[in-house]
Formats: sequence, structure tokens, C-alpha cells
Amino acid sequence: DLIVESATSQRKAIDVLSYINKLPVMNLQPFESSEFVNKSKKYINEILEPMIINGNRTLSLNINSVILDNPINIDFEIHQKILNELIINAIKYSQEESKIYIEIFKSHIPNIKSKEAIKIKVRNIPKESSLKDDKLNGIIGIPYDYSEIIFDLFYTMESYQILHDAEEWSNGTGLYISRKLSHKMGGWIDCKNITDFRNGENKVYVEFTYVIPASILKIESEVNSHNEIILF
Repeated sequence: DLIVESATSQRKAIDVLSYINKLPVMNLQPFESSEFVNKSKKYINEILEPMIINGNRTLSLNINSVILDNPINIDFEIHQKILNELIINAIKYSQEESKIYIEIFKSHIPNIKSKEAIKIKVRNIPKESSLKDDKLNGIIGIPYDYSEIIFDLFYTMESYQILHDAEEWSNGTGLYISRKLSHKMGGWIDCKNITDFRNGENKVYVEFTYVIPASILKIESEVNSHNEIILF
């Protein structure tokens, strides 16, 4: 059984490496911000929320004002895969019967050409890791030193595999692939621990931020309606 399990894991690793080497060509399409958010909300409510509930967690979804001056230029199918990975990660590493929080909002980003983006934050209450700190206590969440390491290929926060039935990219590959795909669409993903001190509490959350910058849509000619999409 161990030999079979090892061979299966190696096969999956080879498949993932093959997938990475030929990351899909993006089918980038422009979406008005309201259309993009509505489609994302529909996917979250119809696909991701049932998965969260089946994982013995609950969803808190908060959508703020997201009206952008420019469109979002994105492959929506790839976008769904990224959301799927972030939610699976939140389910796997959160406390039983806890909430998973998703927040969608407009953000001003001065160092990109469009100056604006949509941010999607996925936040969960982490369970204690099998990794130990220097005092041999179980690590809670993702320490600052690990905020980039977790995006390394084949890296996991646990000394053993945690799998999920709906996981497309397992064995420490999901976050790596998700970040690569977001980069190909002009966006990025990062992660950090945050601490909530409200109400006298000292509650730790793990927070992933998925950033989707607006594009600059330039109409070259009204005669032939030729649209050029310029990212950043």
C-alpha cells in the first residue's frame, strides 16, 4: 500500500510539473467591474459556499463598492480555479466549525497605470500546525518568515499531506500554480497573518489577498472599433 501510495504521489507530481511547464494560454476577456463581481459572487454562492458547508465551515461574504473606471481583463475560468484553490486552502487549514471570510472591494494602487484594482481577501481562523516554534509550541497561522515560502513549489505547512476531494492541484502545488496564473493575468497573490485585538481579544487570522488590476482600455479607431487592451 505504501508503494502504491508513493507511486501515485509521484505520478501526481509529474502531472503537476507537466501542467506548470505548459501553463494554459489565457483567454483574456474584458469585464466591467460590476459584471465581474456579479459573476464572481454567483460562483462563490453556487459552487464555493456548498463546498465550505460540506467542510463543516460557514461563509461570511462581504462585497463593498467595486465600481472601477476601467474594465477587468481576465480569463474567468482561470479566475474561478484560483478562487477554488484559495477556499480549499482555507478549509484545510482552518479550525472546525469556524467561519471563512471573503471580502471583495475596490482598491487604489498608485504604482500601476490604471491606479485601481479589485481585491479579494480570503480569511480563516487557523488551526495549530504540526510545525513547532523555538519554544516547541505549535505554530498558529503563517509566520512572517513563511509568507513567501508557502508559495514555493511542493511546500506545505504540515509534515503530512492534507487532501481535499475538490482539489485540482495538491501536494504543495496549489498556491504556486495559483500565483503563477494570477501573474499571467497581470495580478498577484500574497499572504500574511493578521491579529484582531477588538473586544479585548487576540485572535489570529490567515489572510490571502488576490489582486486583479484594472486594464486601460484604449479605443484606437471608432471606425473599425478596434480595441487594444493594455495591462498596467
